[in-house]
Amino acid sequence: MAEKLWRTCRLTVNGTSRKLQYSQDTIDYLFLPFLRRLANLQHKEKRRILVYLAGPPGAGKSTLALWLEKLSLISEGLAPVQAVGIGGFRYPREYLESHFVERGGERLALIHFKEDPEAFDVGRLCGKLQEVTKRDVRWPIYDKALKDIVEEVTTIRKKILLIEGDWMLLREDGWQEVRRYCDYSLRIIADTKDIREGLAAWRVMGGTAQVKAPVVYDTQHQRNMKRALQNTWAAHETWRLLPDGDFQMQSDAPRPRPVLQRPTLWQQPNVKTNDVLLESVGRRMTVLNTENKGTAYAEGYSEGLSEARRSIVRRLFLSGSMTREQIMDTFHITGDELTRMLMREK
Repeated sequence: MAEKLWRTCRLTVNGTSRKLQYSQDTIDYLFLPFLRRLANLQHKEKRRILVYLAGPPGAGKSTLALWLEKLSLISEGLAPVQAVGIGGFRYPREYLESHFVERGGERLALIHFKEDPEAFDVGRLCGKLQEVTKRDVRWPIYDKALKDIVEEVTTIRKKILLIEGDWMLLREDGWQEVRRYCDYSLRIIADTKDIREGLAAWRVMGGTAQVKAPVVYDTQHQRNMKRALQNTWAAHETWRLLPDGDFQMQSDAPRPRPVLQRPTLWQQPNVKTNDVLLESVGRRMTVLNTENKGTAYAEGYSEGLSEARRSIVRRLFLSGSMTREQIMDTFHITGDELTRMLMREK
């Protein structure tokens, strides 16, 4: 395998200057294509889009988000990206000190678990996500010097907003509402060893003594790491953090299923009732209903819906828009029923 050609730069991450390095191949074949996809999506939607960057603590999300922002600004042909975190949506320090959670059979103050999902005001986050899709807003931050949140610091102006946070794709009560505002998502995964080393480095930067950093990981972050890796929604893209700090596409990772708006799917255009042919059919249906005690219309209506459903299923499958499993799950049908729907009439 050819030796990697590394590119380096310095960025300020959470108030600390850090030297970043990624390989040229990763920049050319992973980062830049990703940014082009975001630019194309924003151009198509013609509005601000929200892109989620999620993954366990210690997986390099903050530095990656800022690097992608910088790369979008210095590369030709890309739409500018603005990267922000969700630290400012923690509850205020006073709240964290006065509210408690159960951990290991003990009732402990939330201030000791300020990285946990329970320490975040999800309702306030959802309100800001809804607002930022409509207009420029000011975004809160978490000030590590104050050890508290500071409201309305960063002004959001760019049309592509990259939102980084451990829990942006968390599949748990409260956080599931966050997902509805997502236009595109990127998930970071990594081996436990690499995450552990990343967390230790992060804690050292934050002031934890180097010898204590692994202990902090074991006691405060192991649970969150598993939670972030195992209990999340599938993302549009999944990247793996490598031991050398580089990234690669995880092509076999599951992706989110397309969401079908069923009312729209079944919506039919208005029909003019002054059509001669329709009037003739209506008169015939009246006669049939009279002769069959009103069952003809119900039977015909049911048969028509079944045929329309079959036609929709065939189009979705034959066009490649949905897989067999997605169709079976969406339309609540068995494999045998789907096979019969897909069979050509003889």
